[in-house]
Amino acid sequence: VAGRAASALQAATNLAVWIDMLLCLTGYFIAIADSGLKFYVELDPNADKFQLRMMSISGALVIILPLCFLDANKLAFTSTMSVLVTVYIFGILAVEFADRLEKGLTDQNEYWSRAGDVKPLCVFGLG
Repeated sequence: VAGRAASALQAATNLAVWIDMLLCLTGYFIAIADSGLKFYVELDPNADKFQLRMMSISGALVIILPLCFLDANKLAFTSTMSVLVTVYIFGILAVEFADRLEKGLTDQNEYWSRAGDVKPLCVFGLG
């Protein structure tokens, strides 16, 4: 009985991981397509947006899909690099955040009060 339960739990866990990875890849494709769309629309405002989006997704698919079939040990370098890049980005955000805090109180600081044409450091979709 315990062996059958273990097999079922292993299958359920594998299925959950595969679904999670599929959703993650879908999110990557959406982010790549949206970023590519903004880039291409700046180059040609009259371009067909659907065609540009499909080109961006197809390009991402050609690059990302083969990575899905690699052994995990072959991806160790890229995993380490992605962790280092994430730490680097958080470092940049922390330095920029500290730099903007030095500019004064938040109600008088154009970076916080949205006065002027200053872009915010981070934009969160909190409503």
